[in-house]
Amino acid sequence: MTEQEDKLFLRRLEEAIKRTDTRGEISASDFWDTHRQSIAQERLKNAGMPYFFFGGFAEAERRRLVLYPDYLEPLESYAEIAALDLTGNFKYTQVSHRDYLGALLSLGIKREKFGDILVREDGAYIFVAAEIASYVLNNLPKVKGVSLKTAEVALEKVIVPAGDKKELELTCASLRADVVAAQGFNLSRSQCAELLRAHKIQLNHCELTDGDTRVNEGDVLSVRGKGRLKIAEIGGNTKKGKIKIKFVKYGG
Repeated sequence: MTEQEDKLFLRRLEEAIKRTDTRGEISASDFWDTHRQSIAQERLKNAGMPYFFFGGFAEAERRRLVLYPDYLEPLESYAEIAALDLTGNFKYTQVSHRDYLGALLSLGIKREKFGDILVREDGAYIFVAAEIASYVLNNLPKVKGVSLKTAEVALEKVIVPAGDKKELELTCASLRADVVAAQGFNLSRSQCAELLRAHKIQLNHCELTDGDTRVNEGDVLSVRGKGRLKIAEIGGNTKKGKIKIKFVKYGG
């Protein structure tokens, strides 16, 4: 992004903040890359307004910023994201991420209106702004000459390719978010404290402001530049009194 584009981006962000602050509106942005997410997070860290980023699944790279009034609980549904399941017979045709991207752009859809594209052998999952889901379903009959069957599926039904996903089983002294983050991301307590002060740790897509916060099964911890960690299962205690936790780690 150029300096001028950054200024325009910040101006639009300020307008969204004002609408939420003065009218109590829930606001979902376009799908942003990590650069724009970083700019927005820097602006919001001292704004006193609740927000989170979400891209349709825990480890998404392109995500929407959601601003919401402080009297509401954060819900992923505020992001208004639809998951589209595209399937076809690709036995004799190899289709890449670029092919799906090109097919969507050829419909006149701006890149900011859709997020990650998860390619698999028989098709792909595409995450789009809910308002364009019907248009995509009705106007994307083929990709690279292969006919597609298209359908919208619930976000929780999407099967994310393993990629660099790792399953870990570790022990933690407590269920404090900072303790779990330090263990899961192999950080020292001082490193974790510094990242917390730098506003680089999130819990369930919201900035973690209090390391004492207790984590639960299903929670997602993320550290900027180190990936995301989903707490899959909290087990019993070891003989030394530590808590057994199973994680799913993405990236990093």
